[in-house]
Amino acid sequence: MEKMEIWNNLYKPPTTALKTIRGGRLSGMTDIKPIWRYEALTKQFGPCGIGWKFHTIKTWTEQGPFDTVMVFVTLEFFFKFEEKWSDAIEGTGGSTLIAKEKSGLRGSDEAYKMAMTDALGTAVKMIGVGGAIYAGKFDGSKYIDEPKQQTPVLATEDQQNQIRVALAETTLLVDEFLATAKLKSIDEFTQDRVSATLKYLAGLPKREQETVGQG
Repeated sequence: MEKMEIWNNLYKPPTTALKTIRGGRLSGMTDIKPIWRYEALTKQFGPCGIGWKFHTIKTWTEQGPFDTVMVFVTLEFFFKFEEKWSDAIEGTGGSTLIAKEKSGLRGSDEAYKMAMTDALGTAVKMIGVGGAIYAGKFDGSKYIDEPKQQTPVLATEDQQNQIRVALAETTLLVDEFLATAKLKSIDEFTQDRVSATLKYLAGLPKREQETVGQG
């Protein structure tokens, strides 16, 4: 298996697995539906408990401002690879247990579950789960295409000849020149390298011109 295979398989959630956050300080940002994470992990490694698993390490609460209370969970995530369990991948997540609203304080019976879901999402990011979202590759409605790398254009025959002439005027041997350029032939030069190459050759010591004696 290639080093990036697992990462690439888990990197890009389908748009149906995404939702826009409404309200709060993260309003407008994109979130991943937890069920997709579990589905993606199961497709990659097998069922939970057999191909992947997690252990809760610590659960605690902390007092927030205005009598609010936060709950946090730290867990360790494991996945099976080539019949061996991975080392632990730690993740910590949190949620609001007691929130302050206009009508007063409100407790949440979902807070511990949400904190655990958040912690697991943090851990599995380390192997690429939903990485495209965290990398900002989704604009809220569609994925942003990666810029395509342009294939370098080979130098024209005239440009190749300019390089040959300039090289012939120096003391540098052809084999040494090609080795420095990491090419096998002058025909392999690309147009984006011609100008710098000619400038480089112009700065080298010149070969002495042979003189023909008159008798």
